[in-house]
Amino acid sequence: MNISLLLNGLTLITGLVWIMDLLVLNPQRRKGMLVAINQKKNSKTTNEIKISNQSEPIYVEYSKALFPLLLIIFLFRNFTDSVDYGLVLVIATAVSGVIWLIDKIAFESKRKQSISQIQNKNLQLAEEEQAILYQDPLLVEYAKSFFPVILIILILRSFFFEPFKIPSGSMKPTLEIGDFVLVNKFSYGVKLPVNHQKIMSYGEPQRGDVFVFRYPGDPKIDYIKRVIGLPGDTIVYKDKDIYIKPACLAIKNDQACPALEKIPAKLLERDGYKDLNGSKLDLYEEDLLGVSHQILHDPTIDEYTLVSNFKQKCMNGYNEWTIPQNHYFAMGDNREHSADSRFWCFVPEENLVGRAVAIWMHFNWDEKYKLDFSRIGAIK
Repeated sequence: MNISLLLNGLTLITGLVWIMDLLVLNPQRRKGMLVAINQKKNSKTTNEIKISNQSEPIYVEYSKALFPLLLIIFLFRNFTDSVDYGLVLVIATAVSGVIWLIDKIAFESKRKQSISQIQNKNLQLAEEEQAILYQDPLLVEYAKSFFPVILIILILRSFFFEPFKIPSGSMKPTLEIGDFVLVNKFSYGVKLPVNHQKIMSYGEPQRGDVFVFRYPGDPKIDYIKRVIGLPGDTIVYKDKDIYIKPACLAIKNDQACPALEKIPAKLLERDGYKDLNGSKLDLYEEDLLGVSHQILHDPTIDEYTLVSNFKQKCMNGYNEWTIPQNHYFAMGDNREHSADSRFWCFVPEENLVGRAVAIWMHFNWDEKYKLDFSRIGAIK
């Protein structure tokens, strides 16, 4: 069975039922209820007329319950890499808030007045009849229900923590395809959603951080890599090894500037990592000036093949980069299978999103065992 087709079909069906109920069925139920109540008003005895059952059909109840969940799954599976969820949340918060506010100011008092008039008539209404009469319009009901929830999510996601899904293998073995990571949004300062304007500055990326940023070539796309170089550093890539000369800051007591230093990488296991496509990669332990983490090298790809694709205009020498101020040099841990600063230059400070701190779930549709709870934990 094609799960994607089934989910898409269910989303479409429940959505159509919800829209049909919103535009047609619900107004008809309320209209029928009001007509029956008016008949009771004009009746000599309150029990003379029995109001017909105007409750929601069971399929409408199920559709209303399932549609939001199915819609979230549909959007997540099909548009994870292209949808600006920050913008979606801002719009959803604004729309639901405006609907709730307009109803509060203009319409809620009229409904209460109508209910008071009915109560003054001493009409005896069944519980189902009272529920239908007293309920808010469906659109208002949804707005009042979702507004506080969406607002809380917007605040948490914009200023505190945001979840991301890993779509590629560029950060293997640290991060696998299907990992869901939690990103600390205030590690590098607080920014507004949508326009990403920084409103509070504190904290900067540290060497070795796994961080999320907006890809300089297309800021709509989020990338996740490891911080290799800081502003002012010089980076050299030679024989698949990294050399770093840290920035020469204000030196006191006539101390010399730091020298170019090779980053040690210890081979842990030859062909020690088997990729999903069957290829075998060498597993190394790298010590990035005090930050230890694992990386992968593909022995089938030679250095010349990589270097020929490097972004030449960013270099100030052969395979050498000097990082400008307010920029960072990013690389993936899967060194021969990562599109990073070697190929598209540096990460501007304004593109920073936050520091990835933990894996909170692993779920991959393409794997035999889709859920893997063993991957949950802090990111090194």
